[in-house]
Amino acid sequence: MFIYLDNNVMINIEEGKIKLPTKDSIIYPFSYVHIEELLESGDRLAALKDNRLNILSRLSKDSYIINNDNRELSIIERSPFAVFQDFSNPFIAALKQMEKNDCGKMVYKNEIIEHFKIDRRIINNYTPEQLLANHSDFIEQYILLSCNNRQEAFNSFFNAMDMLGFWQDKLTTRSTLARLYDANHAYHATFCDYFVTDDKRTKNKANVLYAYYKCKTKAISTTHLLELINK
Repeated sequence: MFIYLDNNVMINIEEGKIKLPTKDSIIYPFSYVHIEELLESGDRLAALKDNRLNILSRLSKDSYIINNDNRELSIIERSPFAVFQDFSNPFIAALKQMEKNDCGKMVYKNEIIEHFKIDRRIINNYTPEQLLANHSDFIEQYILLSCNNRQEAFNSFFNAMDMLGFWQDKLTTRSTLARLYDANHAYHATFCDYFVTDDKRTKNKANVLYAYYKCKTKAISTTHLLELINK
């Protein structure tokens, strides 16, 4: 069984708040996004790096999810320490600039919500099927205008759902960048059976994506995962 862990789950493991079972039948593969978020630790990076990378290595058994030449996900054997050493992030400067414009984007989000007469009290109760039935046209048009491949489509899909107010992110100086990380984690998790996240916003958005693209992956909480494993 392949289980992909969100960064919030990694942090909880690191802090001793949860302990996941390690069995021969379970692999928790990692992606470059885990390394990217570790690098966002700033002044805390030196203190966090070795412990985080050791945990990733142990849980993943050095199983690294990558895009192959056909832009399909596959796994290779590679240590998180090796990925950390040669990691580069050509998009980070552009993303930092995007963060500064996030408040302006909020106005656009409110215009979308008003245009579709969306009731914020109701939309978060939609199932993935209900959200797609009501708003797939808007989401699909947004994706067509802003992406060239499946990974970019996941990023655009997350943005479109946020604009519609579906489990909308709290507006902060990092919300645009954080949403990109969430979408990229959800994308890499499509190689796996489960995407484990304790962020309700991420979990609910990811499950809409998985329903739309007919992925086998299910986004679940840590509590749900432990229930499944311990059955």
